[in-house]
Amino acid sequence: MTSPLSPNANDVTTAVDFLQQQTQLEKEAEEVLPGKFDQCTFSLGYLHQPVYACLTCSQESRTTTDLTSEETAKVTRATLSPGQPAPAASRLTRLTEGLTLANVAGFCYSCSIACHADHEVIELFNKRHFRCDCGTTRLNGGCCQLEPNKGQVTNEENQYNHNFLARYCWCDTVYEPDVEERTMFQCAVCQDWFHDTCVGMLPENDDFEEYVCPECVEQYPKVFKRLYRLKEVTVGQVAQDTVHKVVRILGPQDLISLTTPTDQVAKPVGTTGYDLTTSPDVRSTKRQRVNPVDDKVKEEVGKCSLALHPVSGRLALFCQSGWRQKLCQCNDCYAQLKKYGLLFILEDDCPYEPEKDTETTKSIFELGMNQLFKMNKAEALDGIMAYNRFRDELKAYLAPFASDGRVVTEQDVRNFFEVSFC
Repeated sequence: MTSPLSPNANDVTTAVDFLQQQTQLEKEAEEVLPGKFDQCTFSLGYLHQPVYACLTCSQESRTTTDLTSEETAKVTRATLSPGQPAPAASRLTRLTEGLTLANVAGFCYSCSIACHADHEVIELFNKRHFRCDCGTTRLNGGCCQLEPNKGQVTNEENQYNHNFLARYCWCDTVYEPDVEERTMFQCAVCQDWFHDTCVGMLPENDDFEEYVCPECVEQYPKVFKRLYRLKEVTVGQVAQDTVHKVVRILGPQDLISLTTPTDQVAKPVGTTGYDLTTSPDVRSTKRQRVNPVDDKVKEEVGKCSLALHPVSGRLALFCQSGWRQKLCQCNDCYAQLKKYGLLFILEDDCPYEPEKDTETTKSIFELGMNQLFKMNKAEALDGIMAYNRFRDELKAYLAPFASDGRVVTEQDVRNFFEVSFC
């Protein structure tokens, strides 16, 4: 009969189970942390790179700095609908309680591991033109372990939004990766993420690769409200009462009614695109691929190939592969993109990635053997002898458990180390 003090069979882990769990953990670590983390990206300047935020450090560096009205609007731009019950506070909600945009900071991939491994870190995904804040004045002088000499530096060009408070989308919801089941789309311009249920109606068969949110379309109408002529761009009409939710995918006739002059006639262009202009001066001209962008793009390349008249109303854009290469590059259009800081649309916009760490594909045993072979002979022999002593002592300690058929508990293991290393 099993003793009342015996461990529950469901709580027992065999040596084989433990080794299998260890192997699985190593595989997961390889997937989550594939790159080397021995160099901070600070010295590389402002980059398009993966960014992380540390809630532990943000709480420690909280100040009494008041938010500007603009910052407040970014954080609280969405609230619960009238009568909607407030959800139970999640763990991340509690961790961000009291934080404002004045308290947050962003770190590169390497610092998120090397400097904040035991902290509450959240992944913000890719951010453009961002320099690592670790060890800067943003955190009241908290030291960076990889590049410590930046305590007096302030990254003036970094921009922060509600993502740094673990919040996304117009609904301003805290993102809980372990429980979130909705699909999320990232805006190609502002890089915020939006729930599919908040985006609204999507193109047929979800046929798009990039999404431009209504706020960005509205902020840069001279750029985005003239892209409807491109066959790679599908236009969604946003309901005025929701400000952001797409309620209708616009076809050619819909676009005609929303542009001026209203007597334009839609003519097929390619297979799915439509030409909504009648003047020969604004017909599509041959466009050159821009990769990379340089001074040549500022030269005259023909008359503007975009629609002369923008579409009215609030819109969202769903863009297929190749839409960036089809953007007009005439002098006027290039000047608009440069004015609004949107030249990245024409450039190679791939984010910086740390060098792949080949060590992550090796097991802990293999890494240990590699380090052993790197030691000089005397150190290696001392290490092997110490290991053998440890092995013999552990075997002697566990022998009675094996002979009696007893389960080794956590406390038994702790007792062994307390006796052996005291």
